[in-house]
Amino acid sequence: MAELELVGHSLSLAQTSKNKMYSFPQTAGNVIDLKSYDGFILHGLGLRVSIIPGAVFSKACRETAVVDAVKATALWGILSDIRKVSDVKILVGHTPLRTALSVQSNGPSAEYRLYLDEMNEHCFRDLTAAVVAQPDNTIVNGCMTDPKYNTDVVSLTKEALEESGARHSDLTHMNPAFGVEMLREFLGEFSRP
Repeated sequence: MAELELVGHSLSLAQTSKNKMYSFPQTAGNVIDLKSYDGFILHGLGLRVSIIPGAVFSKACRETAVVDAVKATALWGILSDIRKVSDVKILVGHTPLRTALSVQSNGPSAEYRLYLDEMNEHCFRDLTAAVVAQPDNTIVNGCMTDPKYNTDVVSLTKEALEESGARHSDLTHMNPAFGVEMLREFLGEFSRP
């Protein structure tokens, strides 16, 4: 991923020839004026939910693991940079939960909700941002994504963008139907005061 640099009120993209991923949509150009926006959605960017179903950890251990995991992400760096120059609403979404190989149950687990609560309490609240949960209807087995959202996944590599229709499937990238569900969650949160 390309390096981002805060320059005044703008985030600048330093694209290298080795970079095969776009950090901004091509239409945005290489500089985004942060003061021109009423809010931001930061989704993915290394932010993952790491749950070991059934594992028991102390509260202190869980909190430390959450803080360490969040603050090591590209998302945290971008969020911190935005907060240096803007106080607009920022919503955060984690990388989609890994795809289940089979469906045993529907909906999120209490462990998933607790993990997000800890992210908000120990990381994002201080920067007046909030994690938006992956939609309940996309979650199976408590902390995995329904396999139906892992079909027809459009690749984000530069080569795939140049070759229309190129597709791949992996366990953490989802299809456009998942994107629609996630966008509904983000927009619903933006409409709340």
